[in-house]
Amino acid sequence: MLPCHIVRDLLPSYLEHLTGPETEADICEHLESCPDCRAARDAMAADLKAEKAPPPKLNFLKRLRWQQRLGAVLSVAATLLCLVGLYRLEYCYDLTDTAEMKEIIREDLVSISGFPYHGEVDVLETATVKDRMFVLYRLEQNGTFERQGIYQFQRGLFGGYRFRARKYDTCPIVNTSLIQIGRQRYLEIYTANWPKEAASFRVFPGYRPPAYDGEEEILPDISTLAPVYEGTAAKSILQVIPVTEEQVKAGFFGSMSVAYYDAEGSQLDTGELIKLYRNSEGGSGGGGGGNGAIWPVDVFQVILVILGIIMTRYFLCPEPKKERKDHL
Repeated sequence: MLPCHIVRDLLPSYLEHLTGPETEADICEHLESCPDCRAARDAMAADLKAEKAPPPKLNFLKRLRWQQRLGAVLSVAATLLCLVGLYRLEYCYDLTDTAEMKEIIREDLVSISGFPYHGEVDVLETATVKDRMFVLYRLEQNGTFERQGIYQFQRGLFGGYRFRARKYDTCPIVNTSLIQIGRQRYLEIYTANWPKEAASFRVFPGYRPPAYDGEEEILPDISTLAPVYEGTAAKSILQVIPVTEEQVKAGFFGSMSVAYYDAEGSQLDTGELIKLYRNSEGGSGGGGGGNGAIWPVDVFQVILVILGIIMTRYFLCPEPKKERKDHL
């Protein structure tokens, strides 16, 4: 049997179960027969229990990963909310109501130099091509024609529209204008005040009538040309048609590419017809236009996406790669 002083030296290891099986059996045998050593064992066990540290929090890493994922999710959600908010601010027009169309056009026209402030805007027709809506309007003042034109809007994902372009003319005849949507070229054909002397019209690529002053010019024979569009007299006309590259290369010259015909089919003199609709100053009229500022919004959206990606990666990858390699 082990002596008392050896048993008491081995008690710490015995209580921590660090002794071998044979040594532990000898200590147990000694403790059964020695009340002093049992008392020493009980006292030492009580001290060890009081000094024992609390169990480690094994779920610390789990909570850390959960917080990182939560931060990443909140970053994605905040980015999406900002994108949707910016998107709705940009695509802010609801063009389902004609009265709202008139107010939108009027407010924009007021910002244009020379706009008659007391003019009355009338929306005549609309046309849709892909994600674009074209609105034909007529502006009158005191019952007199002032100008006609087209507003172009682009539809967004949530049904709203944003302003893309405008154009206007002060001469109330059929006009044409080339535009591009995606990779396709289109020709706008429009008028808000049909010339009553004509019964029909045709739009030809590569054609323009002689100069108004009667100068002789070498022009293609109109009988050899194929029209891209034919129309008849109407209060208002709005067409947006696709054209080929060959037709674009031949050229379209605005209102000059339009030939007019009377009820018998005879071609009218475009110059003489336009003279009837000159403005009050004696000029043959003019036009203009402008485009909406699209790129700033697109740039802001790209910046928001980049910031969202950076924040998401920050939460999902909190340690630099070098430090992570050092831990491996």
